[in-house]
Amino acid sequence: RKPGHDAAGQKAGAAAAELKDASENGVRLAALRIADALFARDLDYRQAFHQWDQEDTGGLQEEDLARAIDSLGFKASTETVHAVFQAFDLKGDGQVSCWEFVRSLGSLQADAEDEMNEKDKKERRARKVADALNHMNNSLSVMGAGLGGGHMPKVNEAKLAIASAMAAGDVPAMRAALAKAERAEIPAEELKEARAWLRDREEREAARQGIDDALAARPRDLNRLRAAVKDGESAQLPD
Repeated sequence: RKPGHDAAGQKAGAAAAELKDASENGVRLAALRIADALFARDLDYRQAFHQWDQEDTGGLQEEDLARAIDSLGFKASTETVHAVFQAFDLKGDGQVSCWEFVRSLGSLQADAEDEMNEKDKKERRARKVADALNHMNNSLSVMGAGLGGGHMPKVNEAKLAIASAMAAGDVPAMRAALAKAERAEIPAEELKEARAWLRDREEREAARQGIDDALAARPRDLNRLRAAVKDGESAQLPD
């Protein structure tokens, strides 16, 4: 049922990839590809969710997810979209909230990364480094500024940025620090703690925003509010 890791890694690097494996391993691989596509577009998970939740209902339907996957340039089979949607729908209520999307995408991506062999990990890291450099270039007034200098200062700077963001509890700063770490080519194994910290904070932010959005919606939808409160409880938000 589960394809070999080598084949999965090779497929992960393909352009205009087809998502046609509805197995558990295929769902993890699809999540990895979706996450990488969002990284390449410089979108965090919550930004992507709100772009795709066009009706502002607080939840994605299966057809919304299909359109979203298509918008990222993937050709996905109906079976794969359904399997991914089911994996994201943690409450089993037929829609995916922002918290469910952030939590599921993060955890499934991490599982897929753990299953990749070293060669595939290196190739993926190289693609993400290229994407991170492209993000930086797009944000600079002078192309290529800041790319010089030695390797070790970049590594130390990235590690310091991660430690500072964690100490301050600053989610945007942690995203920026991890992008800096990608550019410095710090091994993924050394970033696991920081990524886990970021996933946890992003899940909580997504759950908190879901509650705020449900409270602000007019007319107020009690089912939406109940679902948002459940997400908050799952994310262990304080009362």
